[in-house]
This record gives sequence, structure tokens and C-alpha cells, in this order.
Amino acid sequence: MDRISHMKILLDHKSNKEPKVIEINNNEELQYVIIAKDDFIKNISFEIKQNAKLEVLGIFLGDKNNKCEINMVQHHKSPNSNSTCTFKTILKNQSHFKFNGMIKIDKIATETNAYLTQNTLILSDEAKNTSVPSLEINADSVQASHSATTGKVSEEELFYLTSRGLSKQEAEDLIISGFISSVIEKITDKKIQNQVSKLIT
Repeated sequence: MDRISHMKILLDHKSNKEPKVIEINNNEELQYVIIAKDDFIKNISFEIKQNAKLEVLGIFLGDKNNKCEINMVQHHKSPNSNSTCTFKTILKNQSHFKFNGMIKIDKIATETNAYLTQNTLILSDEAKNTSVPSLEINADSVQASHSATTGKVSEEELFYLTSRGLSKQEAEDLIISGFISSVIEKITDKKIQNQVSKLIT
């Protein structure tokens, strides 16, 4: 396999319902960071070429009655390419998150590795999460998988933190920080990492 020759890091935090296609050309590497707050929609497709590498990192912070919809395709069009997506979501009050994520591997895109993970932490009984990950694999000799999880903050965890002097809000904030920190830590550009930290506070 040829070595990666060019790397880019992009931060996307603006809602836009118009379809967007991003090409990751031969031997390129792209880290694409999506930060969603308030009402947000994104329709995006990544076209991944030979020896290219894509890493998508996403965070949605839902509050009040915010609605967020992400429609995303990791489309492998050539051999020897790699992609990962890690999307984490926090839902409060009556917020709603809808995620449609597809890994698509063309017939010629052999020796491809592609992974998609979406995790949601719900802090309200009225919040709603709808996650629909899918695979469309038309090639042999590939590795591809997807997963989606939804969980709630446990009363035991809250009790443990509040018993040590934190308010319930402070305890929730600490849990949220720990939940999304793994995404922020993966951002390789420190300036963008700091910008993301400011956007989510």
C-alpha cells in the first residue's frame, strides 16, 4: 500500500440541508469534525478513493426541543481505503436526534476497512434518539461493521457524585464531559480541538 501523502482536518459546525459531497482522493487523509447544536441538519457523502483514509468525529448537544438530523454515507469507490465514524450525542429535555449512516463499498473497492459507531446519552425521558446505521457491501475481502447504543445516566452514578459534594447539574456536566472527551481527544489539530471545546460549552 502506498503511503498517505496529504492530510487535511476540517471543522463543520453550520447546519445546511443541501447535499454535500466530499472527495478524499488517492493517498489523502481527512479528519472531518462535525459539531451540532440547536436545530441542525446535515446531508453529507464522503467519496473515498484508493489508499485514502477518512475519520469522521461528531458531537451533538441537544437541549430544549432541538432537532438534529444527520444523513451520512461513507462511500468507498476504490481499493485499499479506510474510514471510521464516531458520533456521540447528548440529549436533554425534548431534544431529538436522527442519524442515518451508511457504509457503501463498491465492487472494485477490495481490501477496504470501514467502521461506524453512534452512541447516545439520554438525560430526559422526553428526549428521542433514532439511529439507523446500514451497510451496502458489493466487494470481497473487506472489513465493515456498524453499531449504535443508547443509554441513560444511572441514578447510582449521580448519587455517587452528589454524595461527594457536587450538585446534580455539576454531576451531569461531569458525566457529559467524560462521555464526549474520547471524541475531542481524537482531534489531531490542537487549535481545532480548542475551538471545539469552546463550541460545546
